[in-house]
Amino acid sequence: MALGGNVELGPNARVEGHAVAVLGRVESAEGATVTGRRISVTSLAGLRLGGAEERVPARLWWGIRLLSWGFWLAVTGLIAAMFPRRIIRGVWTVEHVAAASVALGLAAALTLMAALVAVFSAGAGLGLPGAVALLLVFGAGKALGLTLVGGLVGEALLWRATGRRWPISIEVFTGVVLLLTLRMVPVAGGPLWAVVSVLGLGAAIAAMAFDPLRVSAGAGLKPGK
Repeated sequence: MALGGNVELGPNARVEGHAVAVLGRVESAEGATVTGRRISVTSLAGLRLGGAEERVPARLWWGIRLLSWGFWLAVTGLIAAMFPRRIIRGVWTVEHVAAASVALGLAAALTLMAALVAVFSAGAGLGLPGAVALLLVFGAGKALGLTLVGGLVGEALLWRATGRRWPISIEVFTGVVLLLTLRMVPVAGGPLWAVVSVLGLGAAIAAMAFDPLRVSAGAGLKPGK
């Protein structure tokens, strides 16, 4: 296992168990043997199972990207449609405790990485199930967080463009589309998406931890929605 680097396996290498790279990639030469799984945790924005990235055809690359777009738009749209009042309050809360959201996101990201290292160190039998469980928790937090961040971004954009507020589902859709579009920007897109992931984690925690009425009372404000 490597933390903050790549795992490089030569042609005669044999790994009894999983080959794991946290914040890195697993690169193996032809002939290398791994009895478990090749697990690459490339970043908070790219938690995945598999080996080193391979060159893929442009059509497949775009297909995967479009599936990713559809997935995030569907999930965030469903969350906004099912819990509109909670998302509205959550967006308002995050807007007024932005610094706390960033701090909570960083703390959650570091905790997640530490937990991944811990479960991988527990052995091949517990490492993979534990990692999957952590990724599911991370995915749920990221989905809620992306909904909140998307709502915050969409609200600001639509307010500037039209001078009025829109239904939260439209605001979330607009914001998430912009964030996903920025993700496609060469070089800067990946780091930006990682920042959105961290902020989203913090936003999800902040929305659940802080009472909007208590926040508004402390700031001398009232929720705008």
